[in-house]
Amino acid sequence: MRRQLLTAIFITSQVILHAQTVAPNQPITYWSPEQCMKLKNITSVRVSPDGSKVLYTVRQAVMSEDRSEYVNQIFLANIDGTNTIPLTQGDKNNSNPKWSPDGSRVAFVSNRDGKNNLYTISLRGGDADKVTDVKTGVGNFSWSPDGKMIAYLMTDALADNDEKKKKGKDDWYYYDEVVLQNRLYLVWPGETDSAGKKRSAPLTTENWNVISFDWSPDSRWIVYSHGKTPMANDGQYADISEINISTKETKTIANTPAGESDPLFSPDGKFIAYVCSESPVVWPGKTFIDIVPAEGGTPKRLSPTPNDQPAILSWSQDGTHIYVAESNKTLMSVYLLGLDGSENNEWSRGCNDLAGTFSMNDTRTFWGFVLQNTSKPGEAFISNASTFSPVKISDINEAIARNPVPKTELIKWKSSDGKEIEALLTYPLNYQQGKKYPLILNPHGGPAGTPLLCKA
Repeated sequence: MRRQLLTAIFITSQVILHAQTVAPNQPITYWSPEQCMKLKNITSVRVSPDGSKVLYTVRQAVMSEDRSEYVNQIFLANIDGTNTIPLTQGDKNNSNPKWSPDGSRVAFVSNRDGKNNLYTISLRGGDADKVTDVKTGVGNFSWSPDGKMIAYLMTDALADNDEKKKKGKDDWYYYDEVVLQNRLYLVWPGETDSAGKKRSAPLTTENWNVISFDWSPDSRWIVYSHGKTPMANDGQYADISEINISTKETKTIANTPAGESDPLFSPDGKFIAYVCSESPVVWPGKTFIDIVPAEGGTPKRLSPTPNDQPAILSWSQDGTHIYVAESNKTLMSVYLLGLDGSENNEWSRGCNDLAGTFSMNDTRTFWGFVLQNTSKPGEAFISNASTFSPVKISDINEAIARNPVPKTELIKWKSSDGKEIEALLTYPLNYQQGKKYPLILNPHGGPAGTPLLCKA
């Protein structure tokens, strides 16, 4: 007598269910750590300002007796995917590469000295230049449009006594008792102070948590969203402010009972687009894209998206549209919203793969993103910004992609209220029609990711 069992194999964000035939009392075999380490992920895809080259990062698991972590490395290729070379290497994490405005240098975050710090490297060659020397770690960052500064987020450091306890393994604490805020800082990569370090300075001083930010085109202002604390609920009630780099003058852009987040300056610097929730906040509820003059004023709401959950991506090059991403049944779509209130247009129409990790280059001429499906692991792609025309750049999982995978098909049914529901049904490998198999049901939508094992 033999039995059928299902095991889950994770390829990027897709789950593939694989049927194995095993004898009673025989242990179920899983992928070995060595096999798992061969799986790679693309974590960012960024096209150069002139559209001639592309950076992408590859993440791979590192597992040994004393290590269990993911490590990213940065690769550089021509815009058509040829002449790929590693920009970083080694056993330390190097991630989040971003082009300087003139395309001559790349900034990235690395923990090669034990903490996440900013580094820059020239495309002409040479060693990476350490830009920051922080006590905690650098979070997200962005070059100023003039290329002279880099703004970055950094979390507050622990008090000296708390740091001492942590090093002594006496690190128990009351949850939420100490709040460590994320704050904005500036660093000048081309300038040094009296100690020979890169010139740097804090930018925000208010006791609130900075979530996201964007530079004005003239490099004089930064607009940013902020919450009371880093706690999840406080982030839902975020507001938006603007700060002058030279004078530290701060202006309120959006401060209502709704949650306002992810602000982006228009190409001419006259307007700011951001995500706005329902008012009062409903979690989870509908969100919208609002536009407000950079000097402040009454916001204008753009046309709603099909799922009322847009994530703002970028302005169009001419400043007449906003790109947003949104879940579209089992996939992800990118829409163009017109500032004139016109209906949204699906920019990624015709894409049958799951798209994600979107990034627009500084001149707003090219997109970088990841495409994957249930039979092909994720790879880096680029597309002209005017029309969705994906070009494959990477081939990091070529060997794994040759392995047989089970069939996955889209199924649909009507819910009790008549709404059509979609799901992905993955068959066991070597499925035989008419034969019963156990089923794993993985519902998503609240709570997410709750697998159920159903009997055959």
